[in-house]
Amino acid sequence: MQILRLKTRKLFYNKWPYKIDMQLRRVNYVIRLGIDRTNSWLNGSDTDKFIWRDASKPDIEEFVKKYQSLTGLDLQIRTEGSKISIFLKDAVLVDKVVNLFSKWVTTITEPSSDQEYDFLMSNSSKKVICDDFPKGKYRYKIYIKTKMTVNTRERFQSWMGNYGDKFDVATSTSKWLSGTKQWIQDPFFYIEDQHMLSMVGMYLGDNVKRVEEFIPRNKINI
Repeated sequence: MQILRLKTRKLFYNKWPYKIDMQLRRVNYVIRLGIDRTNSWLNGSDTDKFIWRDASKPDIEEFVKKYQSLTGLDLQIRTEGSKISIFLKDAVLVDKVVNLFSKWVTTITEPSSDQEYDFLMSNSSKKVICDDFPKGKYRYKIYIKTKMTVNTRERFQSWMGNYGDKFDVATSTSKWLSGTKQWIQDPFFYIEDQHMLSMVGMYLGDNVKRVEEFIPRNKINI
């Protein structure tokens, strides 16, 4: 299987610069049920046979043996369906994990240079590496809290309208601000520069959830 290599834009879970994605049917149950219950099924128990109904026993058995060697290592694991993601900090450990699970690895996301690694590790979640600013001009991405009242949202949307393309608002966020959409998980918008960021901060106060700043790669890799 050919492995796709992607560039890390920001730390995963505010901590990890590397991510390894793998695909194996029913692999999430290895994590959810644990090694003992998985081995019980591998050894012939019918207790969880419905859960494992279309899984490959040879593949799951091979995966479990390899997976046990990860105990105690500095990494984080997340599963969803047939996908498992492993998050790491150390490039040497990344190579070890990729070699160990090469049969199922589909994607590796990693910093594209030592400079980018150092930048990510020193700036946590506040900076996002990009090839260019979103739409060529927006330097900041602002996430706002969903606790805002409809009245506050409507007034803020009207205020933004005074500044034209200094703002770029996602369609779903625009509908939520106007009250035509009742709920949205992560309302956000882009703003052009530091001046507008300061104005938004004064207008919204503690309704600002998070601010991310985009940093072009050519500003880091020098």
